[in-house]
Amino acid sequence: MRYTDLLYEAVVEFIKAPKVTPEVEALLAASTKDQFLGDIVRHKKLNGLVVFLYDSEPVGFAIPRSESGGYYRTGPIFVLPQFRGKGISKRFVADFFKNKKGRAYIADSNKASQTVFTNAGFVKTEKSVDDDGEQLFLYTKAQ
Repeated sequence: MRYTDLLYEAVVEFIKAPKVTPEVEALLAASTKDQFLGDIVRHKKLNGLVVFLYDSEPVGFAIPRSESGGYYRTGPIFVLPQFRGKGISKRFVADFFKNKKGRAYIADSNKASQTVFTNAGFVKTEKSVDDDGEQLFLYTKAQ
């Protein structure tokens, strides 16, 4: 186990956000600069928002939801740039999908997400193109 994994165990927690506090609002504002998240956050499609806390500070979030066929998705996932590489997304995806079937649509250019989901037991199953012409892959995980 790496040091960052031990550090993660001690200081990261996930909470379902009952309301958007000023700290969470600042986190959401930071995420709107992300090309994948801006529209979702600007339109406040935040049902089921899960906030990632690092030493009690909001540093990221996910918006999990259920889909047809008993599948779940966690997208989008966002972690502030200065907190990336600490295993926060990796741990959230692994924990969330531990006993669930899942789907993830991941851009071909998003190698970090591909690695996170592959390590959580997802397999690349289909290729598609989004509305902007970006190539996406569907990753799926059986329960």
